[in-house]
Amino acid sequence: MANACPSAAEIAAKIRYLHEATFAGKTRGRFKLDDELMRAISGRSRLLDNTFEDIKAACAEDGLMITRLKYHGIYTVMETKKMVAWRNVPARLLTKLENEWKWEE
Repeated sequence: MANACPSAAEIAAKIRYLHEATFAGKTRGRFKLDDELMRAISGRSRLLDNTFEDIKAACAEDGLMITRLKYHGIYTVMETKKMVAWRNVPARLLTKLENEWKWEE
């Protein structure tokens, strides 16, 4: 009997491990995976969209955001709390943008 593929939760645990690991001169933090490595981590020869969505949801439960950049052949991973801490766009800039740009209708 063939081995079953790892579950989304198991793959998310591997991704969390990589996030916490020391490499590239950093003790933890954001990173990218190429398609081949992501397929290896997931135990699959192809990573279907619905499988990726399950992995994404499992990563979110661990406080990680994983993004698939198909055109570049990579996946990016970072902590959700880092993204939440990004600066907000002030309403005054949106107003200025709307006033200065001529939108085609």
